[in-house]
Amino acid sequence: MSEFTRGFRLHTADGITYDGAEFPYGLIVTAHPDHGLATAYIDRQALADSNPGARIEWTDGTEEQL
Repeated sequence: MSEFTRGFRLHTADGITYDGAEFPYGLIVTAHPDHGLATAYIDRQALADSNPGARIEWTDGTEEQL
């Protein structure tokens, strides 16, 4: 059985927070509920490139600087 999708919160450098999910094969999706939109990234590097200075807060409480 493959891994499950992991949830997280993306905290951008300008103070905006988005909910997101990382799929086992690397695809990442972030939700923009105020605008009814979502953004997909091919991998974590693409997420980091689009959000310099951001950090990820994983559901287990750990954090990762992008």
